[in-house]
Amino acid sequence: VEDTLSDINAAYYLELINNCGIDRLFLAITNCQISEPALFLLDLASSCECIFIYQRANYANVPWNSAYLFGLVDADWVQIIYDMFARRMTNLSIDNYAYPSWITKGDGEKLMEMQKSIRR
Repeated sequence: VEDTLSDINAAYYLELINNCGIDRLFLAITNCQISEPALFLLDLASSCECIFIYQRANYANVPWNSAYLFGLVDADWVQIIYDMFARRMTNLSIDNYAYPSWITKGDGEKLMEMQKSIRR
């Protein structure tokens, strides 16, 4: 995926993924401008088995100390990720060295605990 993700190309990517049966997806994103990033991720999780998100630095628009990922600041990533795993997706990798405070250690512990309730 390109540096900037808009609603138009997000819809195109979802259509392409669904029409071509793509199971594994790598997203490298700097600037996410889609209107509902969490909903887009849930749609991806319904279509793909494995998702890798690489968040590039966007320091011109988002300070380095922001809790930022995929166009969202201070999002409830525990719930979003949990909801992603409740769909088809079985593997998720997020590389967000640019904004390390996007998730806390406590959030990680909550996710580890919540994963037990996801049935496959």
